Amino acid sequence: IKRKLLTYNHHQPKFIHFHVGTNDLPLGYRGGAGYNGGWGKREALHSMADLLSTARTRFPDSTLLVNSVLPRSDIGNTQLVLFNDQLELMCGNFGVTFVNINGSLRRHHLARDGRHLNR
Repeated sequence: IKRKLLTYNHHQPKFIHFHVGTNDLPLGYRGGAGYNGGWGKREALHSMADLLSTARTRFPDSTLLVNSVLPRSDIGNTQLVLFNDQLELMCGNFGVTFVNINGSLRRHHLARDGRHLNR
């Protein structure tokens, strides 16, 4: 995604909406609060920070939005809430709008893998 942002030369988009970057979240995930939740959590947060920094620099006039991480079958709800809290805090630090979509989602909105949206 970062490479695509860096090579995009068409125009300054009004909105950029991110729903990316968490497939590795469960790797080494201990589910703790803050930044100390394990390798997967740190890596996901670091990658998202890098992506947001790139997008903010490349598209300073665009409104950036980041979706909350969807409910997943491989991470418990408590851990998911803690991760989304940290992601929301990070978004605030970058001047990015955090969109918590989890209150509107139900199981039938998710694909069979339990991690992606249904088509």
